[in-house]
Amino acid sequence: MSIEDPPPSGLAIRCLDFILTRWILVLASVAGLTLPSIWTLSQVEFSSSVVESFVDSPQDYVAAMELEARFSSNPDLLVWLATDEGQALFSYPILAAIDSAAAEIRQLPYVKQVTCLTDLSLPDQSLSGVRATASRVLLDARLRQGEVPENVRELAAQDRSLSRILKQAASAGRELSEKQLSTIRESLLSDNLLASRILSRSQTGHVMLIELISADQLKPALQIEINRSLRSIVAERGLGKHGTHLSGLVPMQGFAFEQINLVLKTLLPLGGLLIAVSVMLVFKRLEALVLTVRVATIANCWGIGLGIACYGKFSVLMAAVPLMVLVIRTADVIHLLSSYTTERAAGFDHKRALMKMFREVGGACVLTSLTTFVGFASLILVPSNTIRQFGFSSACGVASALLLS
Repeated sequence: MSIEDPPPSGLAIRCLDFILTRWILVLASVAGLTLPSIWTLSQVEFSSSVVESFVDSPQDYVAAMELEARFSSNPDLLVWLATDEGQALFSYPILAAIDSAAAEIRQLPYVKQVTCLTDLSLPDQSLSGVRATASRVLLDARLRQGEVPENVRELAAQDRSLSRILKQAASAGRELSEKQLSTIRESLLSDNLLASRILSRSQTGHVMLIELISADQLKPALQIEINRSLRSIVAERGLGKHGTHLSGLVPMQGFAFEQINLVLKTLLPLGGLLIAVSVMLVFKRLEALVLTVRVATIANCWGIGLGIACYGKFSVLMAAVPLMVLVIRTADVIHLLSSYTTERAAGFDHKRALMKMFREVGGACVLTSLTTFVGFASLILVPSNTIRQFGFSSACGVASALLLS
């Protein structure tokens, strides 16, 4: 078999000659681009708001938050914690457990206030009918004149909340009777607004309304911890045997950040392990594995680093970039290595095998990478900051991996 040199012409050959003759410059350039990317990644700030990630621009989000700060209660900081207790909701143990759970939640450093079923006051049953109406009219007239009767001050100071009634029963070493619980239940259910806000329609579940501290202090890790803490508190008191539910922006973000942690800490290493095993099974050489991992790592540093530099914080979808770039670009590395090892097995020396690889496989890899690059780069046109960042970083990662390969 005669071994001939490939024609010394074409862009691929010129690129190969440049790499082989100026390899120190090439390595220095790679290092010069990688170190700033690593520094950018080490300084990155994860966006603590999913809303911020999906608005058109960071300035729009800042303007919205400034407008929202003018209101006394920020709806983005409200959490609804609901548990389904079945027919036992209005039993003494469940009501006492709700009151105890609410008290512990109030002690959490990130909680501003809590409103729950046991915070509601029972209506005053001492007045009813025409007498109650006449009393309210007379009181209204005296208040308009600036006069506050003594009995009104006494009623204001008197705590008629269900929480206080439960505490009084506990301090006396007894539980509320079935008759007392039935009276409390009927009194609470007589208020339609209460029934529609605190209790479920089936009257088997209840909701705790929790207001959190400033959104600026709710970092992603803390939002994950909020979900876990709230669920843990109600579970420790035997609440939610028929179901526990969390609603609100912060719980939703906490669940999203938890999934991001899963992707970065579990799925990414697992995907990397499967690819490593595949590469070792195909080539049976450690050098091939090292090359694949090195290309994917540097390409991810470049792609994500450029995405953060251009679009700001690390957004939600960026968690998918590393594994995706690793999977897509491993195919190019395998194609190039397979071509190289085939040419070497055919008897070509190192440089000649590289030249044939460049000519016969390099063009195909460039074309496939170009279509992938264009597909991801087109996402830059989407009016969402996080999708633009994802598309830009993925496109840069794909292009970088091809260049490094």
